[in-house]
Amino acid sequence: MINLEYNFFNQDELAEIDNFIDATKNNFEWRTSFCWDDNVKYGVDNLTLCRLAPDFVLKKLQNYFNTSNYISTMIYLWFPNSHIAWHNDSHSEYTGTIYLNNNWNENYGGYFNYKEQKTNEIKTVIPQHNLMLVNHGNISHCVTPTISTAPIRKTIQFFLKQL
Repeated sequence: MINLEYNFFNQDELAEIDNFIDATKNNFEWRTSFCWDDNVKYGVDNLTLCRLAPDFVLKKLQNYFNTSNYISTMIYLWFPNSHIAWHNDSHSEYTGTIYLNNNWNENYGGYFNYKEQKTNEIKTVIPQHNLMLVNHGNISHCVTPTISTAPIRKTIQFFLKQL
């Protein structure tokens, strides 16, 4: 099941995340998508950067899910032409994306496509600022390519193995 939660962060939290990205962009804690599973990066010809998110993001997600279990919580920077092939995140019961870009033009791409479980119909979620998308139950999904002139797409990705 796919659930959407609008305005997940307040404005102060969003500013803190932006400041965190700016303050850490020159250190070596950022990793690349080079080591991702081949099926996830099928056809991907560039790298995505990621790093652990600030602690308050983890705490806010734990509160949202009403769990003390660890949630892998990462900030991702998706460069132009980035995308992810079809996969189902079978390693986690709950996964999700929180979109951070202030303005995301529909023409930029980066749409979240998923297959409706009962009908196998493909549905689409267009990125919106401060929208949290939660995938529960290993729904098959992909992210469409962004165009070459799109800005860096900023997201928080999270993975919760079980509640």
